[in-house]
Amino acid sequence: MLVAVIIMGFVILIGTMALEQLRVKKCESEINNLLEKFKTNIETTVNQLSPKPIVFSTPGECFNQKYEKILIKQYNDQRFCSDYCGASGKQLCTLLEYSLNSPDKKLSNRKCLFISPDTIFPSQDPTSRGDCPDRSGENPPFELQNFSAEIPQGSYELINITPPSKDIPVICAYMKKKSGSS
Repeated sequence: MLVAVIIMGFVILIGTMALEQLRVKKCESEINNLLEKFKTNIETTVNQLSPKPIVFSTPGECFNQKYEKILIKQYNDQRFCSDYCGASGKQLCTLLEYSLNSPDKKLSNRKCLFISPDTIFPSQDPTSRGDCPDRSGENPPFELQNFSAEIPQGSYELINITPPSKDIPVICAYMKKKSGSS
């Protein structure tokens, strides 16, 4: 009888561990799909000059969002760029990066952004907001975000304001403010 109880406990423990592994794999897949959609919307805004509403928020039941980080980063390394973007000979590349750095789990995911490496994402700083209009008075209010820095999770509207006479894309990334925030 004691042997049966020990075996049953072992089976329950192994089953619990397998379910946790399955949950983590499901979360990793969901985050990968969200990143792919986010990447596609950024590329569409930059390359096709069309505004795009975007919602980027990882599932709260997956990982603790305070340990998650999303950013757009440029690299100047031919081997690194060809690993992620597949274009051999390309020295400069832009990646959308997700990282999780919690005490119990480390995870990263990178997606190549097929956009000009010169793309500008003006910031909310009044001295560097470029020609991006102030939308804080709208209902709902929007706040300009600098996608070259860390990207907070939330609802966005991306608008390409590149002047016709310029080759360098300028993208205004507006985050919808949550009700009650100022």
